[in-house]
Amino acid sequence: LLGGCARRNAAPPPQTTIDTLPGSVVRVRNTGPTVSTGWKIVPDLVLPDSTAGPDGLDNPTMLAVDRAGRLYISDHVVKVFAPDGRFLTIIGRDGEGPGEYRAAFIATADRQLIVQDPVLARLTVYDPSGRYLRSWSTVCCAPAPPAADSHDRILVWAPAPADTLAEHRYLRFRLDGTAIDTLTLPPDPEVHLWRLKTGFGSWSTRIPFAPRRQV
Repeated sequence: LLGGCARRNAAPPPQTTIDTLPGSVVRVRNTGPTVSTGWKIVPDLVLPDSTAGPDGLDNPTMLAVDRAGRLYISDHVVKVFAPDGRFLTIIGRDGEGPGEYRAAFIATADRQLIVQDPVLARLTVYDPSGRYLRSWSTVCCAPAPPAADSHDRILVWAPAPADTLAEHRYLRFRLDGTAIDTLTLPPDPEVHLWRLKTGFGSWSTRIPFAPRRQV
């Protein structure tokens, strides 16, 4: 009887409201603590650090995955790992000659590696084995990596003209280096942050899993 009363008098479970906002952004709001439905984040693959040898990671900055599941990681040079984490090869090296780069902003397209070098203002294409295929001039100082769409067209960030309201432009190329067109994007949505103030200053970070623009 007591158990039955407790269940009857317990507070109702929190309600979850799911809305689709303009731009197809999904917003989920909870009125209180939620009960786990089985979703959780678990480690899937762990790669060795530099203490394991030259094949380990020292200061990884970017990750790209091709259609075969190979992992390309920008870590001073571009290191390639199999889907199971086995080290495969290194693509390119520091320099300014064909197939070399001073900085490696990476993406993949049609099982090929794309490296945008913001220092040399050059984009380079390699095959999965690391063989240099071609390169062409783009723009300098890109703050974002390149991207590829479902048709393997490459997008490279470019500064927007000062006389427009746009914040970003992207130059679009085919894999053979042919220029297609320029895409102009509106300003980014407002960034929401978690902020922490302490007696020694403040700290902030993006809210995990918050919607953001992906090119």
